[in-house]
Amino acid sequence: MNCGAKADEEAPAMPTMADADEKVLVKLTKLDWGKPEAFKGKGVSGNIFKAPLDGFTGVWVKSDKIYEGVTAADYRNYMKFMAETSSQDKTVAKAENKAYAADGTVCELYTQFKMGMMISNRDLHVSITQVKKPDSIAVDDMKCDDLTVWKDMEKQCDVPKKVVRMKVLSFSLGMDTDKGYRAIDFDNYDFGGSLPTKITNKFVGNKDDFITMAKDINTIKANGGKFKK
Repeated sequence: MNCGAKADEEAPAMPTMADADEKVLVKLTKLDWGKPEAFKGKGVSGNIFKAPLDGFTGVWVKSDKIYEGVTAADYRNYMKFMAETSSQDKTVAKAENKAYAADGTVCELYTQFKMGMMISNRDLHVSITQVKKPDSIAVDDMKCDDLTVWKDMEKQCDVPKKVVRMKVLSFSLGMDTDKGYRAIDFDNYDFGGSLPTKITNKFVGNKDDFITMAKDINTIKANGGKFKK
């Protein structure tokens, strides 16, 4: 399935950001994020912030990273293999790229997570859409014309038995720098039900996720832009 034009057709104009999403992101840019957690791993370094926002369950996470030796093109190419890379994580029970955009990147993703003994698995079914960055949005000193929005699909797939559907909203901005690809993400996950903080922290603002992403991006790049197990 394709989101927008087929591969051999002219790509559609980049959509504008939904008003509701724009309002949320404007609020996020004005939050007091407090002191960050700095981290450094192989191929990536950055800062992770956490703060609450009225109207949302759980904290929002802001992450500001530099992927060393990576370009925007490398990052977009990595986004063609969302399920393939996710499936390598031992906490992922199932992942499927359900649809692709005209440039081959994944635009609809299903993922189910193992939550541990006595806790129902969680899953998500999201759209991934590249949109024009509104003039109202200014994120630190980022210089980019677009951003990517991850959010719940309007038409959700069925929830498997004994699985709880998560609610997701995420905004991602990126730009090339002389040090590598810089990405600033804002992420919120509503896990449903009541879960211990030590469990949700594995999935929200975990520096190991970014270190794994850096490894995956560079491995795909080294393989000529293809995913190989």
